[in-house]
Amino acid sequence: MAPEHIPYLSVTDKGSTQHEGTEHLAINNTFIRRSLALLALKTTAKFYTWMGFCVPISKKKIIKTGPYVHLIEAATTKFVAENTSIPVPKIYCSFVYKNRAYIVMERIQGDELPTAWKKLSEGSRQKVFDQLKRMLRDLRALEPPSGTGVESCTGGSLRDSRIPRSCP
Repeated sequence: MAPEHIPYLSVTDKGSTQHEGTEHLAINNTFIRRSLALLALKTTAKFYTWMGFCVPISKKKIIKTGPYVHLIEAATTKFVAENTSIPVPKIYCSFVYKNRAYIVMERIQGDELPTAWKKLSEGSRQKVFDQLKRMLRDLRALEPPSGTGVESCTGGSLRDSRIPRSCP
């Protein structure tokens, strides 16, 4: 069954419409999970350094939230995990609370590629390139769920994060 078409409304909509009609995209959205995530943001998150939209709440979990975070991201991560061999963080839950999306996911420790790159040997750099080529091949081989062409895995429009304040 093809997923229902979900429009992406950017934050430039200035209102409560950004997440309207996306409730079914939430993952493991239970009252207890929502409550624990929001409580963790107010308590344990204070012991960690925030990394942009990603807020560590423990050594193994992180919450992503912010004006440009959308449930489509969690659904996409889950789709990639289920349909490719690409390593992605495990999504524990995702939900919308007061018109803001929250994605609770696995926290992966390590250096970011630009930092690690300087320390890598030429052979290690080649292995990274080979891994990236395999991942791109896996992504390009994915069939759109609805079969209509380029779209999000939920059947909606896309937003290019490289373009500031882009609308889909």
